[in-house]
Amino acid sequence: MVPATLPLADPSPIEELPTELLECILLEVAKHVVPPVTEDKDSGFVVYRYAQEEEQACSLAFRLTSRRFRNCSWKAFGAYLGETIFDLRSRQSISNLTAASTCEHLAPWVTKLIIACAEAPPGYPFDQRAYTMRMEQAEWDQLRQDSYSDLHQIKLAEDSWYPGIWKKQKGYGSPMTGSGIAMSIIQEAGTRALQDVLAQALFCFKNMDYIGFYHQPRTRPGRYHNLFQKFRNISPYREEEVMRNAGDVAHLGLRILIHAMVASKITVRTMTLAVDLDEHHAFITNIPSAIFAKASQKVETLVLRDMYCPYYESPSYGKKGRLSITRSLFPRLRSLVVDHSEHSEFIHPRPTIPLPSPSDTPALDKLTVRNTKMNAENLHSFLQCYGQQARCISFESPANREYCSALESVRNLHVETLEIEHHYGGECYWKSINIKEAVDESEDPELLYLEEFPENLAKTVKLHPPSFKVALERYWLKNPEEQSGGDE
Repeated sequence: MVPATLPLADPSPIEELPTELLECILLEVAKHVVPPVTEDKDSGFVVYRYAQEEEQACSLAFRLTSRRFRNCSWKAFGAYLGETIFDLRSRQSISNLTAASTCEHLAPWVTKLIIACAEAPPGYPFDQRAYTMRMEQAEWDQLRQDSYSDLHQIKLAEDSWYPGIWKKQKGYGSPMTGSGIAMSIIQEAGTRALQDVLAQALFCFKNMDYIGFYHQPRTRPGRYHNLFQKFRNISPYREEEVMRNAGDVAHLGLRILIHAMVASKITVRTMTLAVDLDEHHAFITNIPSAIFAKASQKVETLVLRDMYCPYYESPSYGKKGRLSITRSLFPRLRSLVVDHSEHSEFIHPRPTIPLPSPSDTPALDKLTVRNTKMNAENLHSFLQCYGQQARCISFESPANREYCSALESVRNLHVETLEIEHHYGGECYWKSINIKEAVDESEDPELLYLEEFPENLAKTVKLHPPSFKVALERYWLKNPEEQSGGDE
């Protein structure tokens, strides 16, 4: 007897769309993928993608729908990988990167890549001080016992992944920048080997246009995500004061990335780097300028984020090697973002290396200063140097509201557009000011900040959030003689 066969279901109408249109639809779906680590704009708290994926299906699940969906989703898959952090400190992460680079259907669609080098101290994630405040000793001991097997596997994988690179060799210092201390032969050999692995992967991505280097000492390395999901009582917070070696390893990771880019002849137009940024115009590194210049020769947009732990400072900090943002290093640079994160108070009051000459200063179209005190040391000279040719100057999430000095600098530059954007509770703050102003006609001390807006700042002034714009408009309505340039 011939077994009965079920009739095949009619294909979905969406599968009958032209290939080009179906690819566009799937790519649009992938654009909504959540980055691995984000910050809540209101609170500033870290949000992890893996925690959110429990609430919603993976954005790439559509690849399993049918063979046609799979064949049309390579472009979307490439976009998804662009929002994935590949960790040089993890065997599995670099294996995944290598697999992606050798997939002939996928590699041409990878245009963005984010690299990290996330170190974790030997005792991580069980820090005695963090747990004695949260649970009883017996409960803490039981948690360590229950998670021992899972944690042991992670630690074994860490210890077996190029061990010569990460462990300090007797008689040698850390791989930290510009210290004048040479690496041991073992460390140098391991570094070159891992650098070659990364270079081989980069070489396969022929359409690469964006390179990022990620470092945030207080976020969890991806290789620990499964552990945190299984054992919810493990504290997610990483104490900065026990993460000093993370800065060493991150510096080394950036060096490996830049050398690998040069070896693979990869050049990009956008570069976003977590660096040790203790000045506005220069960052700490021991990468030779001639090497860095080969990787940055086509960069048009540069974002520098100061994500290194301030506890990392040492008495010889000022003697470390630095690279300045110059036209020699970035000949095609048009947009510069300088982000001091939460470390704006650690900016050196005096430049360790001088500002570049006018002939060696990049000709910027847009200059963005982010998470920086508006009255920070050397900000005026930095704006005057790098903003001379800029058509737009933007201040994002100012660390304070003492605008006067910075805005006077902007007015002297005669820029076309000035942008001031407040995040992390800015909307609530300015709404409260507007309510006070509407209820009480007396002069509120908080509104005195608005007096620091001089006249004729720019042809166009853009303010965010909307409540900030409302507060300034109310002030100008009361004081029309002090109104600045055009407002949006």
